[in-house]
Amino acid sequence: FSAEQFPTVVRNVGLGASSMMARVGGILAPFINMLGNYWRPLPLLIFGSAASIGGLLSLLLPETHNQPTLETIEEGENFGRRKRTEPLNRSTGDIFTVDKMESVPLNENGNYTESKKNKMNS
Repeated sequence: FSAEQFPTVVRNVGLGASSMMARVGGILAPFINMLGNYWRPLPLLIFGSAASIGGLLSLLLPETHNQPTLETIEEGENFGRRKRTEPLNRSTGDIFTVDKMESVPLNENGNYTESKKNKMNS
């Protein structure tokens, strides 16, 4: 699930950071377990509340089922913001902007180009 949350260009860094935090949790687990010497239910409360909070926070993540894998950082920033009725159109190389939901063409490098309207305003 972690791999689906990060765009391709930063996926290795995102998965590395996620793995590192998992290792930190593994390092802290015995110390939290030792808190049971002071009050026996304390480790159970800490681990149970952490799992509950993590589960509830995961409900805020956007749905990835039947969605294309993110390729660029712009797609990652816009993921979950666009309307579900207007999916990303990879066949034409268009992405959808968040505020106006209009199609923005991509250039040959995969970056979106400024529209003529934006160039005239600047």
